[in-house]
Amino acid sequence: MGSSNSRLPTAEEAATASEIVKETSIAVDATEHRELLKELYEGMQKVDPVEGEFDTTSDVWKRWGFQSRDPCSDFRGGGLATLKWFIWLTCNAPETLTQICKEQRELRASQDAKLGFPVFAAAISVLRASLVSQKILSLGVTHPVPTETASPSWGIHPYQCALVLLQLTSQTTIKKQAQYMEFNFTLKGTQEVLDAALKKGPKTVSELMTLCRLQG
Repeated sequence: MGSSNSRLPTAEEAATASEIVKETSIAVDATEHRELLKELYEGMQKVDPVEGEFDTTSDVWKRWGFQSRDPCSDFRGGGLATLKWFIWLTCNAPETLTQICKEQRELRASQDAKLGFPVFAAAISVLRASLVSQKILSLGVTHPVPTETASPSWGIHPYQCALVLLQLTSQTTIKKQAQYMEFNFTLKGTQEVLDAALKKGPKTVSELMTLCRLQG
């Protein structure tokens, strides 16, 4: 049975969800999306400042949590939607993003370098998992769930929900001292926590964080 808090999406919520899902299948191209990559680069200066000019291929991207000097290769897992979410994070949650990056960088620099996860490489999976939890994206399907689908989580913006899952996954990784090779297992567990919280129909991000027992 569905939650008593379930409702249909508004036209705006449905349009936002559809646009995000569409963009998960659009590959990030260093030439076509150069300006967006530059916007992310400039936004990251508030999170983890570095010297040097913007370049689509640079060691800076690895410092920030991509797996290679070319971030476009990582974006294949989440497409343009992930790049836009990352830009949103630098604009709307720079302090939270700074904390997550700091936590994971320190964990990965500890005695066991296998601990923690590269933030942006891992966050690509986090966004997809969050979209599945919100029933915006069906697992293994590239089109959105029909907008007549009722859900108790329509009131939480997908980007905000994904940020909560990223915070929860970071804190769980630290608490359990989990290795990157265990990331999928860790994410599965935190996604289950998110699923349970969303079923209770939180109306605000603060309510969702409380239900996830997430420290602000």
